[in-house]
Amino acid sequence: MAKDKSSKAHYKMRKADKVQKASKQPKVPKAQKASKPPKVSVVTAPPLVTTPQVATAPKVAPEPKVTTAPKVATAPNLPNTREALLDLHRDTRKRRNRAKHGSPEHVAAIDLLGQIEVEIARIERAMDPPLG
Repeated sequence: MAKDKSSKAHYKMRKADKVQKASKQPKVPKAQKASKPPKVSVVTAPPLVTTPQVATAPKVAPEPKVTTAPKVATAPNLPNTREALLDLHRDTRKRRNRAKHGSPEHVAAIDLLGQIEVEIARIERAMDPPLG
């Protein structure tokens, strides 16, 4: 039993030492505990450096719009024979090739070529005998 008492006494002494060590820390007055934490100054980043503006390319004038030949409800006075239509077709192709691309003369020649080709096809269909 002697051991029990001494071990209890030893335990109490160690506990008392710990309490004394903890109490040796400086006590902070209550006024300081309740105060707000000190303000921290905020460091701002330096302003961003912007890159210089790149000069834009000069504006290019828009290309002129291509004009189309006026729509004709009926074909102009075209020859009635296939040979005459082929001669007119050849002359119109030459006129189209001489004209500046996209010009009114160029567009009119293309339109006339289409009409001539339709007339040649009409004559050739009439030349073939019907099937059957």
